[in-house]
Amino acid sequence: RGSVEEIGSWHQTCLAEADVRTEVYAVPADAGELPALLAERRAGAGPVAYVCEGMTCRTPIRDEAALADYLKQEGGK
Repeated sequence: RGSVEEIGSWHQTCLAEADVRTEVYAVPADAGELPALLAERRAGAGPVAYVCEGMTCRTPIRDEAALADYLKQEGGK
């Protein structure tokens, strides 16, 4: 989640590093009418990635490099 300008590169990082079976969504901070659990995952002062499996989410990631590292180690190809 974050501003449209900021989340574009985060989205590309996810698409490049995540396993092909991983679903990736770039949700603008001002998106309305989201499903309940997604609506609870709000934007912060900057972009934030919510890495979830099923109904459980890890601690939000607030740094794009940390997100790339996580995806390479845990959710990578």
